Amino acid sequence: MLYYKILTLFFMFINYKIIGMKIFYIKIDEEIAGKYNRIEFKKLQSKIGRYIVEYAGKNIYNITDTGIVKVNNKPKFKYSDIKFSISHSKNIVLAAFDENSLGVDIEFMKDRDFKSLSGHYGITATDKDEFYRQWTQLEAEIKLQSEKGFVYTDKFEKDYMLTVISSNSKEFTPEITELNYPSY
Repeated sequence: MLYYKILTLFFMFINYKIIGMKIFYIKIDEEIAGKYNRIEFKKLQSKIGRYIVEYAGKNIYNITDTGIVKVNNKPKFKYSDIKFSISHSKNIVLAAFDENSLGVDIEFMKDRDFKSLSGHYGITATDKDEFYRQWTQLEAEIKLQSEKGFVYTDKFEKDYMLTVISSNSKEFTPEITELNYPSY
């Protein structure tokens, strides 16, 4: 009986360590990014996104088969209930993971005609930061594909805006970790 209690506590500890919103990202070197045309670069971003999902699936969540299927046009692990969402902008590629449904978006905050774009998309922004805050929330909510719970939005790497929306209403701050990509 004591053995089962200890085993239960052990698994609760392990789950405590791996459960919770986690974001892994890779920053593509500017020099390397400049060597690709637009289409090739999008393919590289997708490849890196897939690498992040496989890496986290195997090394963080102990998923032996990281096969992916689409359910309602949203990717998910075939053999795990861990949810993920991928986003990329300019030279940042990231994936967010959680036990709850989630959507993530990252945008490089370049100068644009915010007033025109805001009106077109129903955003009420008056400055660059507010535009990207609302824009990334809109994009992350589309990726969520379920009822919106808590929203985390913050500047990232100085020139990016990052939003993660969870179906869970409990407040969170994601754990963010940079990874190294083995080769381009």
